[in-house]
Amino acid sequence: MRLNQFLARAGVSSRRGGDELIRQGAVTLNGEVVTDLGRRLDPAKDAVKVWGKRVFAEDFRYFLFHKPDGVMATLSDPEGRPSLGDVVQDLGGGRLFPVGRLDFHTEGLVFLTNDGVLAQKLLHPRFRVPRVYMAKLQGVLEASEFGRLAEGVRLEDGWARAEVEPMERLEKNSYVRVTVREDATIWFAGSSRPWGTPF
Repeated sequence: MRLNQFLARAGVSSRRGGDELIRQGAVTLNGEVVTDLGRRLDPAKDAVKVWGKRVFAEDFRYFLFHKPDGVMATLSDPEGRPSLGDVVQDLGGGRLFPVGRLDFHTEGLVFLTNDGVLAQKLLHPRFRVPRVYMAKLQGVLEASEFGRLAEGVRLEDGWARAEVEPMERLEKNSYVRVTVREDATIWFAGSSRPWGTPF
């Protein structure tokens, strides 16, 4: 394992931050100050200290949690509302963070882990991992209105590709499945699935 990866797993810093600590001479491996950014180690045998304090790599942990309505998808909330931080305490504490986010009133699956590399692969747009949502819409959504949805979804960091599929139409509500991929194109799947197919 590379030393900067070990430091990230120990919760000391990110990998880049670990490289900076090595440059500063803050990291020792078995009592020797490390200057080589590519240094490798055996976590089971080697002793690592940062600024003289021994650090240990955490085992990776993975949890799936169904976030109910009325819970913040963050580790804390300045307004004191229930948050995923309360869930982390129930899981034995330690360094866990949510991968992605859901709105306060949105229910759904949240992934919690301390594996930063996996989190990066799930979240970074270049990996194009889809997010799937089931949405209940007020009113009856007509076929002509799907064209407006297909025009695009603009997120904070750019446009997202959205596949919108009609699932079920009731008297006062419509249900759709929305699959979002963070890239530059928009695709409309409404014509491939007729109304009335339950999910």
